[in-house]
Amino acid sequence: MVGEALSDSVEIQPHLDEFVTCMVGLETPEDRRHLLEVFLSNQELGRLASRWANIQLLLAGDTQRQVCDATGAASATVGRAAKTLSEHKEFLGKLVQTSQGNDDSQ
Repeated sequence: MVGEALSDSVEIQPHLDEFVTCMVGLETPEDRRHLLEVFLSNQELGRLASRWANIQLLLAGDTQRQVCDATGAASATVGRAAKTLSEHKEFLGKLVQTSQGNDDSQ
């Protein structure tokens, strides 16, 4: 998906890079959340939050079934989260640690 063209002459990646740069430049979590609320629908925000919760629970050691039971997510949804986690475990683990104030990378 990344790298696909928005049109014949516009690439997605430079626009994503600019967006991320803008997001990182915002000073407060409230401003970053506001930026997401401006660009994402309530449904997209809900999906993002749900994916994040699924990843956190899987990283904490919950089984896929336990995540389904805890979040109400469909087994296919949790299965996709588990697949994503298996492909990006180190990266996502660092994000979860950082979000919980346990950043050991410094």
